[in-house]
Amino acid sequence: MPIIKMNEVYERIKDLDRKNIKILDLSELNLQTFPEEIFEFKNLEELNLCKNHLTKIPKEIEKFEKLKKLNLNENSISCTQEEIINLP
Repeated sequence: MPIIKMNEVYERIKDLDRKNIKILDLSELNLQTFPEEIFEFKNLEELNLCKNHLTKIPKEIEKFEKLKKLNLNENSISCTQEEIINLP
């Protein structure tokens, strides 16, 4: 599977309504980092980033105050128990 560049991710999400989107699926895009643009989606309730190549959860994830479901399955994330407890 080819690696999708961050500008391609941006192109896919740039026209979405950042205020009203509640579910965002960025799975299977071979992402290596969280796209910064996703943090503009303040009302996200579900974020799917499974089957990528993510290695860490950024601190900015705390910005998702309404997030109920975060799918990070099949990534290479390593984090401490304290980091997991502090997720929204």
